[in-house]
Amino acid sequence: MGPSVTILIKASDGIELAADVWNQDAKATLFLLPAGAETRAVWRPVVDQLGVEVISSWRIVAADHRGHGGSGRSETYQFEQLYRDLGKWIVALDSDPLVVAGGSIGGALGMVAAGEGAAIDGLVLLDVPVAPVLKRVLVERERIQSAAKIGHNSMSTIDQRFIESGFIEDVYHDIGRWSRAARRLKIPTLLIAGGEGVIGFYQLQQYRDHIPHGEFERLQTGHLVARDDPQGVADRLRSFLRTHWEN
Repeated sequence: MGPSVTILIKASDGIELAADVWNQDAKATLFLLPAGAETRAVWRPVVDQLGVEVISSWRIVAADHRGHGGSGRSETYQFEQLYRDLGKWIVALDSDPLVVAGGSIGGALGMVAAGEGAAIDGLVLLDVPVAPVLKRVLVERERIQSAAKIGHNSMSTIDQRFIESGFIEDVYHDIGRWSRAARRLKIPTLLIAGGEGVIGFYQLQQYRDHIPHGEFERLQTGHLVARDDPQGVADRLRSFLRTHWEN
């Protein structure tokens, strides 16, 4: 994989949002969003494995959420703020088609945006349920806070205010929003579940009920699928793009 370039756009409140871009002149775009408390760097090993077929045809954009990596810091962190940030990326990229792939909260943002009418043509969800799973969310919060407390290197570019923000609880202000959006999806959708992640038997049944046309794969990973198995994610992304958008 050749070198990327870094681009910056402005969020609606003026905060700069950063992304790495490969093959920036292509119109078709694969937009990659990490999980909360992950940065865009998690996607680089995946991009390295996508192969010339994808790289020659698609613009690849891996973005940082606000408060993460190279993006600006915010006084507060709420789901709606990150949702609006994704909307700004969609407008700025002006893609045709646009496929959004996201881990955890990154995938949930793509799912909600697509279900609420955003110009998204395909969706890849990495261990994302169609409705938040409170028990798992609390475990994830504990993981993030513990990593920050011991000074784990992965937390070095994550705003402490995000870690302490109550962002996870904010998702529950409208518990049905994710599932309402999921039921509206008509676009190609792929769920890649982790073997030790959020998607158990009940969550898989929910996915199939909400998105009957949705495709499903499972990799032997934890919740952070892209980090745990970049080759497996790259292989499935390549197959998904080839199936639905082969020239």
